[in-house]
This record gives sequence, C-alpha cells and structure tokens, in this order.
Amino acid sequence: MPNPLDQMISKGAGLAHEVKARLAGLVGVFEALAEQHGEAGALLVRAQADVDKRAELWPTIRASLRAHEKGELAEVYPVFREYPELVALADQHEKEASELSITIDQMDAMEPAGAQFGALLDRLVTLVEAHVVEEEQQIFPKGQAVMGDARAKELAPRFAATAKKVKQSDL
Repeated sequence: MPNPLDQMISKGAGLAHEVKARLAGLVGVFEALAEQHGEAGALLVRAQADVDKRAELWPTIRASLRAHEKGELAEVYPVFREYPELVALADQHEKEASELSITIDQMDAMEPAGAQFGALLDRLVTLVEAHVVEEEQQIFPKGQAVMGDARAKELAPRFAATAKKVKQSDL
C-alpha cells in the first residue's frame, strides 16, 4: 500500500489529468478515466524510480490497472460497440488491454526487486503511457463526440462501481 506521500503524489497527478481532461471538454466517464490515468501513472513512475518501493507499490498498481481496464471493458467499450464509427476503437482497445494484462500477469510471477521485474516494469510504463496518450487525445474525444455528453456522464457511476468492485477483490 502506498504511504501517505505516494498517495498524495498519485492523487495530485490524477487531479491534474482530470483538470486537463475537463479543459479539453471531456466529461463523465472520460474525465474519471483520465483522473485514474494520472494516479496510476504517478505510482508507476515512483516504482520505476525506486527499486525499494516496488514491493510496496506493486499491489496497488496492479489492482488499479486491472480495475481500470476491467471497468473499461465491462462498462465503456461495450457502449462504443453500439456506434459503428467507434467499433474499431473498441477492437483496438481490447487488443491493447490484453497486452497490458499479459505483462501484469508476468510481473506477478516475479520478485519486485528483481532485474526481470524492472525490465517488465519499464515495458509496462511504456505501454501505459502510450495507452494514456491514445485514449486521452484520440479515443475519448471521439467517443464523447459520437455518444454525447449525456451518455458519457451516464457511464461514469457504472464504471466507478465496476472498477471499485474489481479493485477491492484484487487487493
């Protein structure tokens, strides 16, 4: 579990992503997803920078990433499939989510202080950073433009409930 400083850094980064998303016009579920991107990203960078923090942070990072992805796959991307112009984005996301999941599973079988874990952590950070840029700059704006603000807002509590349930079972 992250210590209070790590929690504060993570929450601060999440808030910064949320504000950036709001300034870009994103609302509802897309705003919430951007906030989670910031929180997870900050913890990943902390773990990447300090080998001694990896064991402490890894359970929270793993649970956060899995909850985020499973929440998206259960609540957000099925709605994308209702709109023909968003189906390809849902397919693309599913493929990327699978790659993230495989990397997380591989890391779970390793000692966080080990060199192999560190190499996979570097890979995970790269995957997550690319995922965040793609979603926040391309997928979320297009998804919101197609489905509308009201639908994006409607999805937020459903996503939050699903992600919370998954995260609690993973910790």
